[in-house]
Amino acid sequence: MYQFTQKHKKFILIVVVVLLLPFIGVSIDQAFRGPGGGGSQVVGSFVVGGEKVSVTRDDFLEAERRLKIGSGGRRGSLGADEVWLQLAHLAEADRAGIRVSDAAVAEQVQGLIDALGRSQKRQGTVEDYKRYLRAMKILPRDFERAIREVETVRRFRSMHVLAQDVDLEKVKEAFEETNRTFVVKVARFSVDDAEAKLKDVDFPLEPKLKTFYDDESNKVLLRADEDLMNPRRFVRLEVVHGSIDQFDPAKHAEFLKDEEPTDDLLRNLYERLKDELYKLPAPKEEPKEEKDPKDPPKDNPDAAPPADTPTYKPFEDVKDDVRRRALFQRFLEKVVAAATVKLDEAKAAQEQPKAGETLPPAPLDLKAIADTYGLTHELIENKTAKDLEAREPFATKAEFLLGGQAIGLSQGQLAPRAALARDYGFGFFTRLLEDKARELKPLSEIESGVRKVAKRAAARDAAQASADAFYAALQAAVKAQIADELEKEVYAPLREQQAKEVADANEARKKDEKPALTAEDPEMKAIVEKFDELRKRRETPRLEKAYAEKMGDVFEPTATAESVPLAEYRLREPSNTRDFQRRRREIERFPVKGFLRYNTGLGRFEKGEVSSVLSDYDRANAVMKVIDIVPPSWDRISPATYEELVEQERRMMLMSAAQHLGYESLDKRYKLDTHPAYRTQPDDE
Repeated sequence: MYQFTQKHKKFILIVVVVLLLPFIGVSIDQAFRGPGGGGSQVVGSFVVGGEKVSVTRDDFLEAERRLKIGSGGRRGSLGADEVWLQLAHLAEADRAGIRVSDAAVAEQVQGLIDALGRSQKRQGTVEDYKRYLRAMKILPRDFERAIREVETVRRFRSMHVLAQDVDLEKVKEAFEETNRTFVVKVARFSVDDAEAKLKDVDFPLEPKLKTFYDDESNKVLLRADEDLMNPRRFVRLEVVHGSIDQFDPAKHAEFLKDEEPTDDLLRNLYERLKDELYKLPAPKEEPKEEKDPKDPPKDNPDAAPPADTPTYKPFEDVKDDVRRRALFQRFLEKVVAAATVKLDEAKAAQEQPKAGETLPPAPLDLKAIADTYGLTHELIENKTAKDLEAREPFATKAEFLLGGQAIGLSQGQLAPRAALARDYGFGFFTRLLEDKARELKPLSEIESGVRKVAKRAAARDAAQASADAFYAALQAAVKAQIADELEKEVYAPLREQQAKEVADANEARKKDEKPALTAEDPEMKAIVEKFDELRKRRETPRLEKAYAEKMGDVFEPTATAESVPLAEYRLREPSNTRDFQRRRREIERFPVKGFLRYNTGLGRFEKGEVSSVLSDYDRANAVMKVIDIVPPSWDRISPATYEELVEQERRMMLMSAAQHLGYESLDKRYKLDTHPAYRTQPDDE
């Protein structure tokens, strides 16, 4: 298990970080403080290895803060038992000598950097990492300590599992259940082959393309192609912006009188900005003196940090600049708030629209507001989001932010907050007065593009129809085999009953001196409908049973009769359907085999069974028969497969260990002694 976790620990931590970090909604620098009691007050204790470990209120709250980071930054307080369990596991890991080195933490950080780079289809950088943490409002030191503690507890639990033996019978059982080889024959109807048979002349502008273009059900296909679309245009967009160079805190002292930042806030902002603004130039590296390679390395506590370790201006030296930027942020936020109040007042004063009418944007003089506070006002007209991203000074000072904020606005809406550059030296907010939605271009401009989409849609329909026709032929062949049985047990008896009912009805009509029933009489139609329904109800279960038992027998003969080619594949049943990266890679490399292996529910089929029509969207439709299922040979298991199965069993044991080391262990294993207020309380129910 240790080898497995060491091998895959980067993947594990990357998954935790990438999936959970976006849910962080509050700054982790603000530690939770509950009511009552001093920070040094002992609030509880537990026992590890026979020794009592006392926990103060500050210890408890700090552990809760770190655990929030490691568990995805959940809002509000965690359950108290979660915090106690984390403290106990960390204490037991420390007693067991489990340490996570700086190099191990750096490796996890590098894994996150690589993942962030891959998400942008490029090489990740340290700046990506810092920018990501800034966006999440997490200090690097807090994040990296959380990584260290997550990894420490994981190693402790893994060590606990290593002390237990793996049940090899369970390993063998898992191997035999998940490593079968399915031999299948497939009738595949390719969309590409169907499209190759279609010609452009089959899709004239009038009426075929126009009908396709006008059909609302096809709009989603057309809108998926950006070349066929006119992008959304911001017809009139107001922007109010300013820079730190224009901002004079003294001039706005009254406006900002209640906004003086605390020292903690300034230090937090310093940590966020220091890489942007306060990094010192790297010192020149002195030439290294030649050393005898036999000499052991000597520790030098006074040695300067390596040349690639960044150094920064001290906080006290730049505190005034940090304060100015913090006030600039609050200044912009208060201007937005003042504009929002005026806009709300204007909306309240508007007359309510009549039915079917739309209110125009409420009047708001943003230019006057900008002038009042010494900011710059611009009216931007008839631009796309791409145009906005390239517009100066926004492109240089706040890359991508202008287009991003505008996209989130609806007509008449004022941005709820200001957008700030990374260095807090430039900011702006916007109001969208008028826009033109993203829409399809006129057909005359995109005729060839629409023809391409229409041909592909027709090819998909043709492939589906061919697969449906083949499956219908299989059903017809099975039905022909049981025709005598159906005739004897279903059709003939019902015909007799129907004829008798018609005869009885005609006899009654004769007594009433009415003519005999004809096919057009409502009474005759009701009798026919009744017996059609009876016939369907009686034949359906017999047909479904026959399809399940006999369709495999008619599969090859029907394919020959219908001139449908068959292809044979050997497919190993996937043992881990949740390995999505491997699944994606295999489908990309082997589209047909990958689809059949992962997207058909292969393991549910029995030998001789035939599938219904399978859809591999935009690639093919298929019908598959399982002609053999080959069991795995335990004697021929590869070392890699054996190791994988053992580790799977260890993971199951790890889950059991997690339960064994779970909340019940607080009392049984760790003998937790604390006030009830510091325990997770059951629900009121």
